[in-house]
Amino acid sequence: MNRRSILSVSATIVLGLALLGITAGIAAGAAEIKLLCAVALQPAMVALIPDFEKSSEHKVTITYGTAGAVADRWATDRPTSSAR
Repeated sequence: MNRRSILSVSATIVLGLALLGITAGIAAGAAEIKLLCAVALQPAMVALIPDFEKSSEHKVTITYGTAGAVADRWATDRPTSSAR
């Protein structure tokens, strides 16, 4: 698998998990989604998030960091509403 394919698959998984979290807890209406994402996925997120926001009416706010920083922040500073 080449790097672009890996990024595409990873981005799809991230968006799928975000959608799962939204649909599990919200009945109707737009939501604000806060996404903590590895900087390596930034090109995929830039390509995918605008279409997702347009089709779902949800607003996505992305915070980027290194994979290690994302893992550390997830382990120590995750909100109580996050799904694992």
